Amino acid sequence: MNSQIRPFFANKTLFITGGSGFIGKVLIEKLLRCCPEVKKIYLLLRAKKGISSDNRLKEFFGLKLFERVIVQRPQCYNVIEVLDGNLEEDRFGLTDVNYEKLVKEVNIVIHSAATVRFDEKPRLALILNVLAVRQLIQLCSKMEALSVLLHVSTAYSHCDQEVIEETIYPSPVPPEKILDAMQWLDDDTLDSVFRRIGQHPNSYTFTKDLAESLLATEAQHLPLVIIRPSIVGASLEEPFAGWIDNFNGPSGLFVAAGMGILRSMKGSSTAIADIIPVDLVVNLILAVGWYHGEQNKCSKLTIYHSTTGSVNPFRWGDMAMHVKSSIQKIPFERAYRRPNVTLTESSFLHSWWLIFSHLIPAYVADAGLMMLGKKPRIVRIYDKLHRTMDILGFFTSNEWQWSHRNTDFLWNEMNDTDRELFNFNVRRINWHQYIDHYLLGAKAYLLNEDPSDIPKAKKHLRKLGMIRWAFNTAVVIVLWRVLIAKSQFARNLWFFVLTLASKLIRFFRLSSAV
Repeated sequence: MNSQIRPFFANKTLFITGGSGFIGKVLIEKLLRCCPEVKKIYLLLRAKKGISSDNRLKEFFGLKLFERVIVQRPQCYNVIEVLDGNLEEDRFGLTDVNYEKLVKEVNIVIHSAATVRFDEKPRLALILNVLAVRQLIQLCSKMEALSVLLHVSTAYSHCDQEVIEETIYPSPVPPEKILDAMQWLDDDTLDSVFRRIGQHPNSYTFTKDLAESLLATEAQHLPLVIIRPSIVGASLEEPFAGWIDNFNGPSGLFVAAGMGILRSMKGSSTAIADIIPVDLVVNLILAVGWYHGEQNKCSKLTIYHSTTGSVNPFRWGDMAMHVKSSIQKIPFERAYRRPNVTLTESSFLHSWWLIFSHLIPAYVADAGLMMLGKKPRIVRIYDKLHRTMDILGFFTSNEWQWSHRNTDFLWNEMNDTDRELFNFNVRRINWHQYIDHYLLGAKAYLLNEDPSDIPKAKKHLRKLGMIRWAFNTAVVIVLWRVLIAKSQFARNLWFFVLTLASKLIRFFRLSSAV
């Protein structure tokens, strides 16, 4: 049986924003590998840290992510044309020539660019996540051959709802009013406005909510589809299991736990950790593009949820337990302490662990570094970790249910060949195996450690365990000696225990002799 999706992308011209992001890189690799007859991919990139947009593209193709497709098709990158631009600028900072190219040639637009920082300043979050969407609508409205516009949102854009349907919800305030107010409000006032509007925990989810409302009102004439992924994690299968290139979301927590830095996490053990592998998100995007672009089924706005909790739930408690188990099998070579993380709903216990398992050891470690003439850094690492934990606490303590009727319907519309080539069926995920691959990926691609050195890492882990045991033993002995010296009751108790032990030993010796 032949693929239906592959031929759809043949001889098509795509415009992709966010190609340098996590989803964007995997999307480009998938297109080059599985849709080799794509005519052209226009990629919006900006120069960064003195590196030109063209050189940034060359760096991408040096990543292990692209090894497989480069081996199969050494010249595959010739279909990509980089357009130097910036979401913060008018018309994305494109030249007139490049803007006109997009208007004349593009058939498919995939907009995945956004700031994903939960603590982003409201002004910048509005510019990147909302105002850029308005500029994209204006651009797409001029395109002469557009068949589908795919907007990548987030499943948490309406996290003020417990049950989230595949529909647009009214935003707390009309997006055009916020964009107008942004022009004359100073940063402090804008920050204050954000804190008072709605029930969103951060600027990311709020601006994603506003962007969806803007699309619903200003892009009604466009062939628009919205995809809402939940927490995007390492790849499940493609191009290989465990690919990850950032410390966002669970990746940073897994690394912090494996390094022995994270000892306590506040959250509900029964709440669902809705993580979605990045390759399943990409496959859904491409399948949605085929279905709505090929069959012109964009007469009304359609939304697809790329989530796992409603059909294949994995709870934070189960995840914490399996991460601890996997770390023993896949330890990190540069672990700072013996890994041991606790998930608790109690604010008191969490604060206790933060003081005695995070802050006190951090200050002791930094004191040791200073004595060695090195720059202290552990307290700074914990400060950053605590800020991340505070931001993620909302998501680890609550849970949501997402409907998936549209996603299931699309799956049923695909033939068996496309279900294998463009798999987005979350029911197939084996979570325990996925976490093992996730940690291997974090070890290899985030920490740059060789997976073949796991025996060496296990030896280091045993050494940390011995250090921990010796330290605890020493603390108990010192405390007990101090207690004996200060308390007559403690001395009497100690002598009683020794006398009892001596009598028991003599009793068992006589019994064995008889």
